[in-house]
Amino acid sequence: MATITERRTENGERRYQAKVRLKGYPPQAATFRRKKEAERWAQSTEAALRERRYFKAAESERRTVDETIKRYLAEILPTKRSGRSQRAQLLWWQEELDSLTLPT
Repeated sequence: MATITERRTENGERRYQAKVRLKGYPPQAATFRRKKEAERWAQSTEAALRERRYFKAAESERRTVDETIKRYLAEILPTKRSGRSQRAQLLWWQEELDSLTLPT
């Protein structure tokens, strides 16, 4: 979702700050001289984020927290002594953050 805020510089000029926030992505922000420019940027950035064009798609961005935890539970956890307590923690995090993509 995009938000545009009017701001004043030290010499009194108007500037418009556009912020785009979408679940699963870091917030993006930019400042413009004209409100129309801010609106265009916000609209195109939001569309690019949704279509996954905004960032270079690294391998980590194509994976979710859920997939990563499932793999860890299957491959790494069986080799650890603290598996039982760690499993409970991982299952909690899996439920809370399952659909988020991993940061690069």
